[in-house]
Amino acid sequence: MQFDDIRHCRVTPAQGCIRIGEREYDPEDSLRLNAPFGTIPVSVLADALKPYTLLSGGECQPQAAILVYQVTGRLEALTHYFPLLRILDERQQIEFHARLQQLAGSYELRVVMKGLPEDTTFSEAPEGVRILAAGHILEVFFFQPEMLARFFKSRRSFWVYPDRKAYQAAGGAGGGSYHPVLRCIRLYMQRFFEGFYGAMPGQAPFLHELGHMLEHFNSRRGLMLLGTRLLPGMLESDGSLFNPEARTLFLEGKRLEKERYLDWSSHSEAGRGPMPLGSPYVFQSDSEFIAGYLEMFFRNPHAFADKNITLYRAFERLFGWDPRQAWEQDFDAYVRSNRLAYESGKPLKTAGLT
Repeated sequence: MQFDDIRHCRVTPAQGCIRIGEREYDPEDSLRLNAPFGTIPVSVLADALKPYTLLSGGECQPQAAILVYQVTGRLEALTHYFPLLRILDERQQIEFHARLQQLAGSYELRVVMKGLPEDTTFSEAPEGVRILAAGHILEVFFFQPEMLARFFKSRRSFWVYPDRKAYQAAGGAGGGSYHPVLRCIRLYMQRFFEGFYGAMPGQAPFLHELGHMLEHFNSRRGLMLLGTRLLPGMLESDGSLFNPEARTLFLEGKRLEKERYLDWSSHSEAGRGPMPLGSPYVFQSDSEFIAGYLEMFFRNPHAFADKNITLYRAFERLFGWDPRQAWEQDFDAYVRSNRLAYESGKPLKTAGLT
């Protein structure tokens, strides 16, 4: 079978066998995939699936793509998660894979088994969760290796909860969060996979929370401190990594989005100008603005650039690449849902941006 036909499919246990999408496979079967993946015994895939099922009670359902990567080690399987890989040449792909493996072992990513932060026990996170977290970070900073090195100058922590119930019991807000006291991102396990059941990557909660984490990152000291209201590289204290052009473009683009939001907040429909790109939610604070627009930069780059090329270029200059090159078409669910929120006629909350 063709890998592309199953890469996005859920893999779940099913009475002595496993189900990939809508089909069940006996442990004695093997999948003969196209090059470069080759033949994979179903029993081996089943073994790779077990940690997700056991830890989450079946709530976490990874795609075939991540399990195939775990079994074969073939980077091609990860293109489903990281569009950047589509535009890297062979040398860059080798570099990406080497850095991915190194990065996946350089931070604390543990499954929180019970208790509140003051009474917590941990288990090792499944390999695929570590790879996805590392890959998202690497996709952001692949062309900014010095910034990446500064980010991991101190050990970074990411707490993963086995299921939504455990996350909520530990005081987790929404579907994920950055905890400024613990200085870590907190997500429940299924959130790493929920955006990848389609042909193209979808919502990326880890990217959103990474935006919050980066807003609290002091690159000069390599520490997580108070929020800066900017991204690393936009402060003069960043030294050699300070990018004044990115800072100027960011502030100009942010000002434009805020003006559009205020316009939609205070005028009748007939008197309104262009609609803001981000949802009303991201205008409640500087940190939410950064997190929301960072995620959109990597998920709907074409719409982003069309709506606010100034703000888009700020991210492009900062990270050193243009995601439009890797996306034939956007994941436009964000754009559509944001547009509906403004067109609903519901009153908009007061903007909290500086």
